[in-house]
Amino acid sequence: MESIYDQILGTLNAGFPFAALHIALALPDVCATLELPPGAKAKANVKARYNTWFNKYLAENYTLITGFDLFALRNGLLHNGQFGHQDFPFERVIFFVNRIGFHNNIINGALQLDTYKFCEDVIDAAKHWQSDHVSDRNVASNMAKLVQYYPHGFPPYVLNVEVIT
Repeated sequence: MESIYDQILGTLNAGFPFAALHIALALPDVCATLELPPGAKAKANVKARYNTWFNKYLAENYTLITGFDLFALRNGLLHNGQFGHQDFPFERVIFFVNRIGFHNNIINGALQLDTYKFCEDVIDAAKHWQSDHVSDRNVASNMAKLVQYYPHGFPPYVLNVEVIT
């Protein structure tokens, strides 16, 4: 999981907030899916799992949106390049790229979030989730299959070359 956290922060710090948002919005789904029993269908109940994870790990800091709203942001961005859905309670979503102090508020019908703060909050929530599941057998089993970045290869398949597998 650390490599995912590093990827989010690294893309932010390298000036790629759009990429960081993609990863951060997917992270609750990744965590919730890791809890499934091995062999379970990951595509079943995705929205409900995402909402449950949000309610447990992020809702306290994001009272203006629901887990279903965040799931809509995730789906819209990852699949359509848009935020929200037709029943979304905001006219617009604005992620500020520069830390200017606006975060988690609504102005003129637009939800405003600070990209850095949002990504940091999602990472903190994922770390909290991770500590809650440190001895979870499903998580441990599924973690071995998690796509990750390997800077020195992935023996015995590839050596001395950066890979993602």
